[in-house]
Amino acid sequence: MRFSRIKGDGPQNIVRLPRLGKIRLGIKATSEKSGKEYPKETSYFVCPPEVQAKFGPKPERLPVMLATENDEQNYRQYYAVYGGNQRLKCQGDGETAERRNEKGEIEKMECPTPEHCEYAKANVCRARFDLMVVLPDVSVGGVYQLSSGSINTDIDIRSGIEMARSLYGRISWVPMEIVREARKMPEPGTTKMNTHYPVKLLPIGSLEVVMSVRKDPMLIPTGETAKYLLPEPVIEGPEVDTPTELIEDDAPKEAANKTPKPEAPALTQAQNQALDMMAYLEGAESVSALENIWKSLLPKIAKLSGPERVDVQKAHDKRVTALKQNRS
Repeated sequence: MRFSRIKGDGPQNIVRLPRLGKIRLGIKATSEKSGKEYPKETSYFVCPPEVQAKFGPKPERLPVMLATENDEQNYRQYYAVYGGNQRLKCQGDGETAERRNEKGEIEKMECPTPEHCEYAKANVCRARFDLMVVLPDVSVGGVYQLSSGSINTDIDIRSGIEMARSLYGRISWVPMEIVREARKMPEPGTTKMNTHYPVKLLPIGSLEVVMSVRKDPMLIPTGETAKYLLPEPVIEGPEVDTPTELIEDDAPKEAANKTPKPEAPALTQAQNQALDMMAYLEGAESVSALENIWKSLLPKIAKLSGPERVDVQKAHDKRVTALKQNRS
């Protein structure tokens, strides 16, 4: 007897796409004077060499595609607490969590969300997001990982996925791009507005292309993408290939002799989330865009405490008034 293939939909027939690398949103900066290392946000995507060879050393836009219709494989969301050396201590989804105890064993427990968890408050728990994309102009044989903790990035990526689904009737192997875009945001613990560069995921293509794909789905791969199994995103442990840049300290020498100003009290996670939402509302350029943003934020707003929820509502109403005045 001779057989060559196992029949059915078991793991023997899964097509696994490898993780080819990571697209970063910053670098490691090292102080020339102190030698201390710290993360530094960039205005461009920090890419592996093969991506830089195609798009240059500092691309601000990259054409991408999603490899599957499976939302949970394309885009992961979770709460995470990290310890030294980027070691994951606790991870959860707002209902269930897995936490590493003192013996190094993993324990399952309820996850009440960071706002209602004493462990989260004591250990700085934050929401994290991992996007897995194909760079079709580089390789269609695997995916690249992009990770962020920005609520604005989270909203814009999920919005882009839903927009692609609405336009094309699907999300896998349709043309999209990721974009770094400057935006003024309030800095936690201060009254300053600083420029940051969240990521947007945008479906692209003319109306003619969209209609052609909807009319003839065979222009792009079909249900075969259901077999694709994407790799798990790397969420733990240091990645030694992160670029490091030596930064020359530009603080004046006499500043060392001045009495340092007292630090502003640390903001709670709820206050930081409210500030992010307010900045996102402030970036809306039309009333309709503002209302779409407001609807997408409602589940998160509902979890805020009273004062923060009121502040976000006031920011929304203020932006509505400003947009209507500009229109008139």
